[in-house]
Amino acid sequence: MIEFIIFVISFVGAIYTYKFYSSWYLLRLQEGYSNSKLDQIINLFVFKYRFARNNNIIFHINSSSEYNFTLKRETRLDKFFKLIKVSRELQIGNKEFDKKIYIVSNDLTLYQLLLKNAVFQTQVLELFSTGINFIHCRNKKLWAIGRENDLGTKDDKNTIMLKLKELDKSMERAMLPNFKADNKYNSMVNLFHINFVCFFICYALVILAMIESKEDCSSLLEDSLGHSLKLFSVYLIAIVFYFFRTSQAHIVYIHALMVSLHVFMLGIYSVTDFINIHLDKSSKQIYYAKVVEKKITGKKDKYYYISIPHWNKNKDLYTTSVSAAEFERVKEGSAIELTLRSGYLGYEWIENKEVIIK
Repeated sequence: MIEFIIFVISFVGAIYTYKFYSSWYLLRLQEGYSNSKLDQIINLFVFKYRFARNNNIIFHINSSSEYNFTLKRETRLDKFFKLIKVSRELQIGNKEFDKKIYIVSNDLTLYQLLLKNAVFQTQVLELFSTGINFIHCRNKKLWAIGRENDLGTKDDKNTIMLKLKELDKSMERAMLPNFKADNKYNSMVNLFHINFVCFFICYALVILAMIESKEDCSSLLEDSLGHSLKLFSVYLIAIVFYFFRTSQAHIVYIHALMVSLHVFMLGIYSVTDFINIHLDKSSKQIYYAKVVEKKITGKKDKYYYISIPHWNKNKDLYTTSVSAAEFERVKEGSAIELTLRSGYLGYEWIENKEVIIK
């Protein structure tokens, strides 16, 4: 029952994580912006947490407009991502925060630009007065994000695009470090889809492994756990180094995806093991074969193996481990008796084996 619950949770988690990530993309305003209910829930949690504490205000920039800038220190989550050097993202928002524009950044150049450059202040204020909720830096340009209902008509969107271009020019002149070379967004999306396909290939290989005979089914879950941890560690290292200086949100979501996919893999192993061994009531089959090969592996700790013709005619040999005493007694040509079980999806395993000296 536990294996089945793990399988269901991991399957649903993988589907929803993929659905969420595929909808989390930043497009120019003329291409529209996808904002599903799941996006809104995540945004509500992330941004409310980031801007929750008023005692972190560093200083205000007064303006004649109804808006004013509030610069805030990085939260613990921000500092963690900065520590592992995967995020230095500028985020600006005003919609739900008392008509203030909150900026999370440790860039002193940006602070000075907002303090001294009245043109830049005015441009940002005008942009947010059009219905924009957040601004991100992508592909060396500003990407403005807003909900369709808040952005107005097509002419209003064209006006917003002109304001964006003006801001781009201002930032290029200021040469802000935060707006440099985050040009890996498209490559990141492509790599994500490649990884997702690779995981499904892994699942196909898992099913193929089910068809192969398993000598000791009790170690099936342990083996799957070991393989999953290895895969997860490799992908985790690759993500940290490949997505250097990219969005915090994408890093978190990709990590969640990797975890859910690996739990999904464990679920496949577990539920297959459970269904075949605990629920399968098929009759036993006795298979007799003669030993055709003996071998010893290992230097310090020696392991003893014997090989017999496989009961599946499409395969050559079946190799199984034996004790040192059995290895000494058995000779090539000796008979071995196997108790075979067959389950679902062609899953086969050895329930018992006995060497018969003849």
